[in-house]
Amino acid sequence: MNYNLLNSIYELKDVLANDSANLKLDALEKSMMADLHFSELVKQKEDIIAQIEDDSKIERQKEILEIEKTISSLPVVQNYLKQYKEVSKIYREISKALFYPIIGENTFMKECLRNDKN
Repeated sequence: MNYNLLNSIYELKDVLANDSANLKLDALEKSMMADLHFSELVKQKEDIIAQIEDDSKIERQKEILEIEKTISSLPVVQNYLKQYKEVSKIYREISKALFYPIIGENTFMKECLRNDKN
């Protein structure tokens, strides 16, 4: 690989790692992981998943969905997801600048739409 290209890639990696949006996302993730309510709900969900048997699958899935709904409604999770979307936009713009000229509009837009659904 071309040395200049490789060097530019590493510079971009460093810039992104130190970007305020990424740093804020990292801090929010740590805060979310340190939140006791969040941790308890995640553990509860994991325990249910580990105990699922075929005959109780539907009832247990309902429990899991309720827990996921509660997790999603936590302010610490909402803040994290909001920041995640902002960081995601940055990466999408970088991808657009790098790959759009190569792969074209249709392919790029399909990939963006697929990523927006996730």
